[in-house]
Amino acid sequence: MKARSLFLFLALVPLFFSCNEPKDRVRVVGEISGIKMADFYVYNDDGMVNAIDTVKIVGGEFSYERKLSQPAILTFLYPNFSRTYVIAEPGKKLKVKGQASKLSALDVSGSPENELLAKFREQNVGKLDKEKEMAAAQFVRDHSKTLAAVAVFKQFFVQVEKHNAAVALPLLETLKKAQPTNPAVIGIYEQLKNEMRTAVGSVLPDFKAVTIAGDTITSKDFKNKPTLVVFWAPWNTECYQLLKTVSKLEQKYLDKMHFLLVSVDYEKRSSEVRVRQEGIEAPLVCEQRGFASPLVKTLGVRLVPGNLLVGADGEIVKRDVPLKDLVKNVEKLIK
Repeated sequence: MKARSLFLFLALVPLFFSCNEPKDRVRVVGEISGIKMADFYVYNDDGMVNAIDTVKIVGGEFSYERKLSQPAILTFLYPNFSRTYVIAEPGKKLKVKGQASKLSALDVSGSPENELLAKFREQNVGKLDKEKEMAAAQFVRDHSKTLAAVAVFKQFFVQVEKHNAAVALPLLETLKKAQPTNPAVIGIYEQLKNEMRTAVGSVLPDFKAVTIAGDTITSKDFKNKPTLVVFWAPWNTECYQLLKTVSKLEQKYLDKMHFLLVSVDYEKRSSEVRVRQEGIEAPLVCEQRGFASPLVKTLGVRLVPGNLLVGADGEIVKRDVPLKDLVKNVEKLIK
């Protein structure tokens, strides 16, 4: 009897360990038909995982393992630039299954949150973008306490070319209220709150800053005429041509519009020299804190070179217009 019991115990040991992953790791195994061999990337942009991993798909299958101290949203970025968000939890084994032609609708199982997310993806395959956005907004409201809701918010309201501030900001507040200590939510909140408030159609926010010349300026100084706000940095070579373009625009339209230069740098001297070399007289602000500068945050700067085109009524009509289109957009705004 004892021998039989021992045999049964030994037989069950491999099964036990195959069903229970180490408590500090997540494991993801996948089958994607239609792909013989390819690489994709796995990363987390909330600061929970400080690495970008490369995962190989061989014969349509892959296996990925990552050490985690707490749940995190992993982004699977494929060669065609489509993404799948996976809710990774320590101690979980997740399964990914689907087709290469439908990467946006992969089935992820192994935990309630991933299954919730997979169901949402499946229900919205083939729908129009506007319908998907409406469904995403409702999903976030209904499941605001989950990481699945954060993943859906990231996909439909963060990783988009144009933010729908009217819908996204209230949803962001809902997530923050439901998950006040979640690092993923806090990161998104800090990143997007000001950026969305300076989206097209919004009003230029109130601000106060000191220029390199020592003058105090406020948002009230940029009223009653169109305004071009330029975000740049002397360490970015693309900004050299931008400043030349601003110089020409200033010479031509100084009496018809306002100009403001905001340097995203840590040292104001180089910014001042570059601006003076181009003969630009517009106010120049450099708070020497890079993207952490108060004015940079208030104006929702997300890249350099960048810009805001503001109407005479204070409404933001364009943002981050490509340099090749900047002159014609300024001239259109003036007219």
